[in-house]
Amino acid sequence: MATKKLFALIIGVNKYPQGIRNLNGCVEDATNVEQLLLNFSKKKGFEPIITKLTDTQALRAEILRGYQNFQKAKDGDTCVVYFSGHGSRINAPKEFWSESDSKNEVIICHDGFIVDKELAHLSWEATDGKNIQFIEIMDCCFAGDNTRGLNDVKGAAVRWTGDLKSSIPTKEQYYGHVDYIKETYPRWGERWMPRQGKKIT
Repeated sequence: MATKKLFALIIGVNKYPQGIRNLNGCVEDATNVEQLLLNFSKKKGFEPIITKLTDTQALRAEILRGYQNFQKAKDGDTCVVYFSGHGSRINAPKEFWSESDSKNEVIICHDGFIVDKELAHLSWEATDGKNIQFIEIMDCCFAGDNTRGLNDVKGAAVRWTGDLKSSIPTKEQYYGHVDYIKETYPRWGERWMPRQGKKIT
């Protein structure tokens, strides 16, 4: 019987380019998660295949490549994504205006950002037609309703950057856009939606 694999993409970003406030603890969090997964793999008999990207390594292209590595997973394997850093929002092309504020959420890489629609597509690529467990942990703003008590951590602060002011990416610039579901409504016109992978967030 083949050994089950645990694929992991672990990202921690403390240092950002000028104009974005640096953070504390994200790289340490990433290192702790890496050790946790190594210990888990040893205990449960998984073969760990881990990619860790921190600070200047956490480039958009490298994160996309890390997600694409999940496509190697087979039935019975487990995939884990952990991101610790800044999250924000950006104005969205009108094809994505299904959300009331006409914005998309993003995670901020060292050299740019990745939109939530792209993350959804990447998880779909990894899980489509497979029986694998896909777990995403996003420790950043605009990742849902998850919070932790600031009083419990010395020196902790809210990871708030405000909305990004960069230019609106065109819909053709979204990763995987050719596979998005496209529907036309009489009132709103064309709307795009990424396919959704099976995942735990």
